[in-house]
Amino acid sequence: MVISQSGYVRCEQCVIKKCDVRKPAKKKKQSGEKTVYKLVILWIITSCLLASTSTYLAFRCHLDASLIALTGNVLSRVNSFLYVSTWLCFFTGILGPILVAFVCVSLRPAFSVAITSIAFCCLVIPCVTLYTEVFIQVMRSMNVTSIQQLSSTGNLKVSPELTSILEQEMWMSLNNFTWNGNDDVSKAWDDVHLELQCCGVSGPDDWRSKRSAAGWICDDVVPEKCYKQYFERRKRLFDCKHIHNGGCFPKAMRIIEAALKHAFLRIFLAIIVMGAWTVLSISCALIWFYLRLKHAKPQQARRKSLSVPSAATMATLSIEES
Repeated sequence: MVISQSGYVRCEQCVIKKCDVRKPAKKKKQSGEKTVYKLVILWIITSCLLASTSTYLAFRCHLDASLIALTGNVLSRVNSFLYVSTWLCFFTGILGPILVAFVCVSLRPAFSVAITSIAFCCLVIPCVTLYTEVFIQVMRSMNVTSIQQLSSTGNLKVSPELTSILEQEMWMSLNNFTWNGNDDVSKAWDDVHLELQCCGVSGPDDWRSKRSAAGWICDDVVPEKCYKQYFERRKRLFDCKHIHNGGCFPKAMRIIEAALKHAFLRIFLAIIVMGAWTVLSISCALIWFYLRLKHAKPQQARRKSLSVPSAATMATLSIEES
């Protein structure tokens, strides 16, 4: 087949028979483009699913704000990392597919998967780093030094050092409590008293050191929300026998320990999901390069054969011209 200067297709048989096929030359669509588009669509769907899964796992790991305030913000760093990781992963799951779709529409498929794979990996790497940092901090809090130790002992309990620190912080926050106060510590104690149905750090006796004529009732000198039946009227007389006898620290530690256990498992799963996400992006780029190389060689050979006519064709054309 020979392309004449006028832009029409002439095959060798037609040249011999002295005929000219008046059909404009059309470029065939690359056979690899459909595969590339299918790969991009599969990548977008899978990335959205993985991003949603990682975001949900991180969102469910957040610790209670009241408990964090009472423990002197010891665990606030874990919450901060989880908060940043959640939103970063969420926006990555949205920006990634949008970037893929935009590049595929604006650029040739020859560049779409490669560019978006690299950009998407750059967005995923910070998420994986933050998740790993949270996982390491939770491991230290749970007194776990290695995955091998966890698999052999199954130890998922809060370390004694962290327990001692949390108890000291709760005692310090109790000393800063003010009746009907608007500060964060006072509000946190009121919320914990109501939610956990407890009183003080270890019991109602912890409040005996804090006395105020206007803010405390009965001889036990406890806040109003330590009572089993709480009323908003300040001057109402209460029966001092209906006080919650249990302390807040044991109940708070059970909640914190359960939250750290769930965070440990969920963050571990999130790291696996994010790792699979990164591997998927890199694999898409490698598969694309393979497809491009696979289809590039036949196309180059075909173009070369079309640009250089055979000897028989040249001889026939020379006979016609003469």
